[in-house]
Amino acid sequence: MLGLNICRGQHSVNGIGNSVAQPLGSLSCELKPSGKSLLSSNIKFEALVLSAICADQPAQPIDSSAWSHIRNLPLADPDFAHPGPVDILLGADIFASSLLPGLRKGNAGQPKALNTIFGWIILGECDVNRLAPKPVGRSNNNCLLVSNISQTSLDNSIKRFWEIENVNFPQKSYLSKEDQLCESYFVDNHFRNHVGRFVVPLPFVDPTNKPVFVNSREIALKRLFSLERKLNTSPALRAEYVAFIEDYKERGHLEEVDPPPTSEGRFYYIPHHGILRPESVSTPLRVIFDASARDGKAVSLNETLLAGPKLQTNIFDLLMRFRWHAVVFTGDVKQMYRQILVPEEDVEYQRILWRPSADGPVRDYRLLTVTYGVSSAPFQALRTMAQLATDSAEEYPAGSEILSRDICVDEVVTGANSVEEACSLQMELTKILSSALTPGHFLTLEPMTIMPEENLVGQNIGALQRWKLIQQMHQDFWVRWRNEYMHTLRQRAKWDKTNANITVGTMVLVVNELLSPQKWPLGRIVALHPGLDGICRVVTVRTAAGHYKRPVVKICPLPLANNLSN
Repeated sequence: MLGLNICRGQHSVNGIGNSVAQPLGSLSCELKPSGKSLLSSNIKFEALVLSAICADQPAQPIDSSAWSHIRNLPLADPDFAHPGPVDILLGADIFASSLLPGLRKGNAGQPKALNTIFGWIILGECDVNRLAPKPVGRSNNNCLLVSNISQTSLDNSIKRFWEIENVNFPQKSYLSKEDQLCESYFVDNHFRNHVGRFVVPLPFVDPTNKPVFVNSREIALKRLFSLERKLNTSPALRAEYVAFIEDYKERGHLEEVDPPPTSEGRFYYIPHHGILRPESVSTPLRVIFDASARDGKAVSLNETLLAGPKLQTNIFDLLMRFRWHAVVFTGDVKQMYRQILVPEEDVEYQRILWRPSADGPVRDYRLLTVTYGVSSAPFQALRTMAQLATDSAEEYPAGSEILSRDICVDEVVTGANSVEEACSLQMELTKILSSALTPGHFLTLEPMTIMPEENLVGQNIGALQRWKLIQQMHQDFWVRWRNEYMHTLRQRAKWDKTNANITVGTMVLVVNELLSPQKWPLGRIVALHPGLDGICRVVTVRTAAGHYKRPVVKICPLPLANNLSN
């Protein structure tokens, strides 16, 4: 209200019962007594600013008409008998310095009057019980104690600081009975196939009696129809979704299967939906596989699986180790879940339904790899990484230690004391991963046998060693060979010879990519639409359903007698 500049700082106000208030700050004050005073100078002090000092004082009106000893005295507060807010509370040091000679005493039960540089102040006992009745058994006493320095608060603040900064060493964790069962099931049943890829089974609660699900396909089909309604409203989402499923197929992570003969059996259909995140550069679409969806008996796949122990590295410990290194590097295992296979007998529990277009038939597929959305997937993936580190410990000890210690899900976050040591660790990690989870699998389904070379194209030649200079020339040659010459060796698939234009009256089949060729509609060409070069690339076809314009690449002329004569 006064517009004063408040200085922020660490202060506290302690009261009776160890109550503590935090001031808004402090400010420098200079107090000048009004009227004539024996004090030659003003009073300067540091004041703490509170939102409120205390309740109104006095608590209730006081009848001072019988106090004859204070009549005609110049009081510091002439309105002291009426309740009002306390604007400033002076400390005992200032109070003692402000006293002047003069003391007036009244009768018993009446306060005393003291003379100060501010005027006469009223101090002492005041019997107000007779003036206003109070509730029976209730007594109000006002008391305030202010301390400028709180040693207790300071001690507590220092103690809290050290508690926050304290580094707790990781405690040994104990596995539950279910976690022990999940761990032993992994150890006894995982294996690596002929190309080195891990094959990890689903950890069922009862592996000897795997669950039977009812009507899971019907439920997944309803969810697919719901998904298609969403895809119809977002062409961008549909395009990303189709590309995602196609990527699954191309990489061999998905295979088409026949529908089951009955609605009940040892199989499970996982519903799925997508979330589009345009702001994400790497994964704009995230497909969610919902293995928690319940079947006709209200049982889900996740309920029949053991989730396994938590194997994620503590992020605090990981970052603390990351700060120790002089040279650091990071990396990620691309599509880590999808690089781990699931055995043939368990992929039946990872079936899905899909069709790229609402006009096409619904097809059944099964996911051949560890699938996110399945409750055991994090354990399967991280336990596989730990097993890979164990298997490689003898051949690559340093890289194996990094893989078992400095990895958070699929991110490697580590470093070394020098650039040379960091490069050596990076090479070891790449060799370890190339034996089981390598990008080479994406192309040939075989592990890579050599390390990829460093890309030297575009680097400053003057800063390169002779060997690197030769390698740069070699790489630059192959870049130009691929971009400028290789494509000329490819056989031209179309327009390599002149064909006669198609004619009116030719019987054709109209190509429909959503139907099998046996169901393509039959039609006859009724009009040609040649271009400026005289070559006809678009025709009008008459079918049983009407007339349509189609490019010539979308029609198939029939080898009939009249067509051959034409």
